[in-house]
Amino acid sequence: MATAASSNTGLTLVSAGSFVHLLHVDGRILTSIDVLPISQAVPMFKISDGTERKEQLKFHDNFQIQATAFANNDKTVAVATSAKTVVIFNVQDGVLSEHRSFRIPKTPTALVFDRADAAIIVADRAGVVRKYSVDAAAKENKEHIDEDDTDETDFEGDFVCSAISMMLDVQFSDDGRYLLVTDRDEKLRIHRYPQTFVLHSLCMAHKDYVNTVCTTAVGEKKLAFTAGGDGVVIGWDYLQGVEMGRSAALGAVRRLRVLEEGTSTRLIALLNNSSTVVVLRVEGGEKIEFIEEKRIDTEGRVMDITVPSKEKIVVVSSTGLGVLSLAEGTVVWSELSEEHKKTLADQKDPIPDMTKKVAHDNMTDYLQRKHKKIEEGRNKKRKNGVESVSEPPQKKVNDDTVATEEPTIAE
Repeated sequence: MATAASSNTGLTLVSAGSFVHLLHVDGRILTSIDVLPISQAVPMFKISDGTERKEQLKFHDNFQIQATAFANNDKTVAVATSAKTVVIFNVQDGVLSEHRSFRIPKTPTALVFDRADAAIIVADRAGVVRKYSVDAAAKENKEHIDEDDTDETDFEGDFVCSAISMMLDVQFSDDGRYLLVTDRDEKLRIHRYPQTFVLHSLCMAHKDYVNTVCTTAVGEKKLAFTAGGDGVVIGWDYLQGVEMGRSAALGAVRRLRVLEEGTSTRLIALLNNSSTVVVLRVEGGEKIEFIEEKRIDTEGRVMDITVPSKEKIVVVSSTGLGVLSLAEGTVVWSELSEEHKKTLADQKDPIPDMTKKVAHDNMTDYLQRKHKKIEEGRNKKRKNGVESVSEPPQKKVNDDTVATEEPTIAE
């Protein structure tokens, strides 16, 4: 799946397939790099006897970049791949150069730099968030037990937090003191940073997966905005875990981005499997109000958006890379080779449908199956000629002996 991220100076990092492109604010491609050879060169994990796990080469089949991120100082970028690798690049004069790369234990879903740009936070499908050093000299190899086969392997990185659910997005608060994590179980989790063992608050109001989060201040309030499968954008006082307002139903949302201009705040919402971008104006007060300003249709299936500057949005669609002007509602498309166009057209979601299929309220079904199993056992014993009934067992309740269990068939 194609992804995008922007710097504070207007540069944009776009990934599609195995390629990563660095774009100028006007849409010109400054640099393009194929990440696949870099990823293949990263050493394999080691098992307990010191040999390489060659079967991990299969991770390079159907290779694609899963997530991209720009550092806050605009001098470093990072990408996470389906081959369970992270590659960090330096950015200088519009040119990308490899800084370092390493393997991670599980398939990544999102990543973000911390506010000091000293570490990268990576979330994965297994529900774990880990921290990795940007500086190669500062890394520490650690013994790790692989959940799949219990082989001891060398992983760098530190555990940050986890949940029994797939992590879908990670972001920092504006002051860098809190880590915001969304998951497939309809939650936004707020962890203190770097003391992430402290779960500061939980934001729970969505009815489906939450796959995107962004933060900004509206007036004097520090807010987070989330969206996902239920199609509703919710504004949160995330430090208190309190919902401040919600939008009308838009349709499943893939990505939310903030666009600030003076004292006004707007949200750009990309609808899932769509060519539509929705612009929402956020009005502050006791409750947050969302006012839909416009909907802009582009070409192809838009896979990601990012905001490199005021009034401009970079869109990554199945037909190309373009810069969308909010004022005019027009898109200027970048010049791409036929190979890159085909790569964009072939992109597919790594997880086509994140909506959970298993109902939470399954107790009725469980009791019915349990009763049926007990009756089948009784019928089997009756068929075998067992007819005597045992005395009901006695159960002690508050020092009084009472008969509470049903009679059972004795053999």
